[in-house]
Amino acid sequence: WTFNDEYAHNPPVSADIVEACSKQNPPCDPTCIPTGGQTCVKYILMSNNENNEIVRMTHFCGRVLDDGNTVTKDVCRTQKNNAGFNVEVCTCEERSLCNGTSLASKTYISFSMLISCLVFSILLRE
Repeated sequence: WTFNDEYAHNPPVSADIVEACSKQNPPCDPTCIPTGGQTCVKYILMSNNENNEIVRMTHFCGRVLDDGNTVTKDVCRTQKNNAGFNVEVCTCEERSLCNGTSLASKTYISFSMLISCLVFSILLRE
């Protein structure tokens, strides 16, 4: 959803993704609505260099645990320098259209979730 130009390292704009999906045949819907203990989750994998370049960013509906308890509020957690990456995971108690253009993602989650996400992303890269 980004172009290989001077802005290539910027994350995509949610409105651009929604617009592009609306033009597909059949149209796609890049949003989700959290259900059953889920929240909107943002996961960012960043290079551990001075620029903290974003390697991967994803938004999704999911259930997040912090010390065994389901997270239902805005929470963010950052883990620095794990296998050469910095990882940030945020939850948002927004209850409509995760990934939508009006969603302001902010929040943190538990260290164990960060480890799980990091392992998952490294496995996907292989």
